Amino acid sequence: MEFTDFKAGKNDENRRLDRILKAILPVENQSKINQLLRKNLIKLNKKKASAADHVTENDIISVASFLLNEEIPGDSHKNPSADKNPQIKIQSLFSNEYLKIINKPYDTLCQPAKNSTFDLSSWIQEEYKKEKHTDSLSFKPGALHRLDRFTTGLLVFSQNSQGARWFSEGIKNHWITKTYIGIAEGHLTENQLWNDKLADEQEHTPESFHTVKSAEESNSENSKEALTQATPLAWGNYKGRDITLIKYHILTGRKHQIRFQSSYHGFPLLGDIAYGAREKGPQEYFLHAMELHFPEENPLNLPVTIKAELPESFSNFIKINLKKPTGQIII
Repeated sequence: MEFTDFKAGKNDENRRLDRILKAILPVENQSKINQLLRKNLIKLNKKKASAADHVTENDIISVASFLLNEEIPGDSHKNPSADKNPQIKIQSLFSNEYLKIINKPYDTLCQPAKNSTFDLSSWIQEEYKKEKHTDSLSFKPGALHRLDRFTTGLLVFSQNSQGARWFSEGIKNHWITKTYIGIAEGHLTENQLWNDKLADEQEHTPESFHTVKSAEESNSENSKEALTQATPLAWGNYKGRDITLIKYHILTGRKHQIRFQSSYHGFPLLGDIAYGAREKGPQEYFLHAMELHFPEENPLNLPVTIKAELPESFSNFIKINLKKPTGQIII
């Protein structure tokens, strides 16, 4: 029987064999992979292998050639759609062998969704393929944190497994911090430190797919700390309502943390009716991931700070509607 050999790269190090096979073969069904291994149609270093075997760099995975040329009955494997909307411009802010950082546009999805023709995860995978990386059989780049559809700014993607591990560890242990800027209803007059417990539960509402409760309002025992520093930068008025431009420095990374905490403390994002805004604004809401801060000494050769400029709509709204106390326009 003829076999085709695949050489494991450094980004395949210590990955399970079945995970790598899912990237090589047109099959996603785990039982089908187990069956092929039992029939000795797939070998690891010319020997019989099991799905749980771990692969090291330079290992040889041998696959019966006919499996690569035919669609396996009962399985379908489709690459994610990455149809690029010509109207969407992706601004790259930093890129090296470890990470790629972009300025996420307004109204773009991070993950594929029904009826969507464009998402950033599929886009980054297509970009990765174009660059013809050869150091992995199975590695796929992906977003290392989330930004909501209508949140703009800094979004980080992995470019290899080392970068993914280090960034994820940095977020978990607070080596890496994020600063956002947003426009909120109300008149925030002084710096505030918001320390809340967010319950890990969801409720469906007519306005939104879910809301998050504070621990005090919930019976959940799985609540998590959410810590945010809120600093007012400028004040103004929109349709007769006070508004404040706020800098949010988040010290934890909970889902919808800023949107929830800002609302919970009386300052919902302008237009964010899912989180307490009184009515719709000129867009869904204004929230921008403005800065990422990294340790001065880091193994990924990252700068200490990376900044993302505001979208034009955000910047123009500030110029028209918000001013510093002295009357000076903030931007």
